[in-house]
Amino acid sequence: MKKLIARISGGTALYGISFIDPVRLGEKATRPLLRQPVYCPLNLSELPFKSTYHKFTSIDANNQFQKIIQTSGYTVAANLSTSHWGFHLGSELNNITKYSIEQYKQNSTLSAGIFLTDYSFIPTKSFRIPMEEMHNFNSHVSIGVHHLGGIYLRTISVTTESLSSIDELEKTGVKHFNASVGAGFQQYNIGGGISIESFQDTGEHTQNKQIQKQAQVKSHIKCYGPPCTNPNLFCQIINTHSSTWHIIDRSDLKSLVPVWELMKDHNDIYIREAAKFIKHAWLEQASKYSHISVINCKIERIM
Repeated sequence: MKKLIARISGGTALYGISFIDPVRLGEKATRPLLRQPVYCPLNLSELPFKSTYHKFTSIDANNQFQKIIQTSGYTVAANLSTSHWGFHLGSELNNITKYSIEQYKQNSTLSAGIFLTDYSFIPTKSFRIPMEEMHNFNSHVSIGVHHLGGIYLRTISVTTESLSSIDELEKTGVKHFNASVGAGFQQYNIGGGISIESFQDTGEHTQNKQIQKQAQVKSHIKCYGPPCTNPNLFCQIINTHSSTWHIIDRSDLKSLVPVWELMKDHNDIYIREAAKFIKHAWLEQASKYSHISVINCKIERIM
């Protein structure tokens, strides 16, 4: 089991999570544990199978969200997104074909592009590293449940040469999504596909007149698991081959505890003193970013 923990997702479970630098907020810390846990049982995952849909008006925000999912799990990424730190998100759907434009609130009305991603989570097993097995995790570490399995991502990007109505761009993307669902995503591949779609843009920016525009629509599949474009086969492989598993969730932000909490009661007095120093240093650095709600919340819990 300990070898499995060290291997899955590049040993992500053996790393802490950064909560100092806003640019790297929620990302994997730079150094792992000094050693693997000796004891850590593998259990059934209580995480349900689900399909979750998100949208972004920035490719950087889209990529950042996916990167945090890889290192910190979906729940942490979603928690960070609610703080509005670098994200523009939609909400969750059970089925992409049931999507309705009116379900989302827009922070803005215009964009030159929109990025729509459907995340399908296939959970298999879970584990939780006991606190007595944790050593040297850097800033913060998850004491919550780590869920294993795979994530199947289907992304549609819709971009134009000029600012257009987000609603209209989204309708174009959803239309393409629904057509792909009907075809069983047979035209999808890991590298992606490109097409040109026409749409009617309208709004205050067009003085409420309909203007014919063209958008470039790109489709792309990304897998946290076996590199398989067929969603049914992807699910089958995940459930039969543990070598393809990834960490898909690591509980929420409340499960993250400061590293000095693991050191303060150590038998070695030097480690106990180091815990005080690390706590002081983190608070000094974190206070510079107290305007960020998730960082401020951590500061208030410590003070």
